[in-house]
Amino acid sequence: MEEARRKTIEELLSNPFFNISSASDKALLLYDQSLTHRSYAKEMQDKNIDCLDNERLEFFGNFILGFVVSEFLFKNFNYSEGKMTKRMEVVSDAFLAKVIKKKDIGLDKNTILLGKGRSGQGKKLEVSIIASAFEALIGAIYLDRGMAKARKIILDLLGDEIEHFDPGRNYIGRLQELIQKNKLGELKYLEKRLEGPDHRPTFKAIVEISGNKYGAGKGSSKKAAKMVAAKAALKKLKKM
Repeated sequence: MEEARRKTIEELLSNPFFNISSASDKALLLYDQSLTHRSYAKEMQDKNIDCLDNERLEFFGNFILGFVVSEFLFKNFNYSEGKMTKRMEVVSDAFLAKVIKKKDIGLDKNTILLGKGRSGQGKKLEVSIIASAFEALIGAIYLDRGMAKARKIILDLLGDEIEHFDPGRNYIGRLQELIQKNKLGELKYLEKRLEGPDHRPTFKAIVEISGNKYGAGKGSSKKAAKMVAAKAALKKLKKM
């Protein structure tokens, strides 16, 4: 690993949010992998340079993230299964990326390795890239420091968000109620799957009311995409 890259990773890990110091050379390689997007790895492989992307760590970290949040909900709140399910929205790509940006924990273009095609697409990283890097990093932290450390970082990031989560953000239900109440016509969602790895698909949904488009959205599931699209439609309808 180049010295400049080593320093970048060590600075990220020493951030008070992560508070990880004295990582071994083996661990630093694991953290480097967690921050390597497949587009960068592909460019290196095309040059016959060995390089692993973060997709396996992302897959692993995604399940750790989901377990920690569901465990926290079960142990600390006497919610019904339905209410707990709604609060699991905090682990969606969109919500996760939003909190990561708000808390400025250091996951950005300075720390995430991207291929030239990806790194040149504007100043802002895609939501899925930020969320995937965090999940992969959680996987690496678990392997290097154990579950207690991974749990602490996840809950430091999302604990308050879970506790103050607004169930009123059920935009699909609110849109349905608004349309029925005001007799606005027939509501329909057009859905399709976009390109992406099998373990992390991306879907797009379009809201149509009586044949007219009112909103569109993307998400890691059909429901998540419909929720974003419904929110956009509600916003448009309230302005009309």
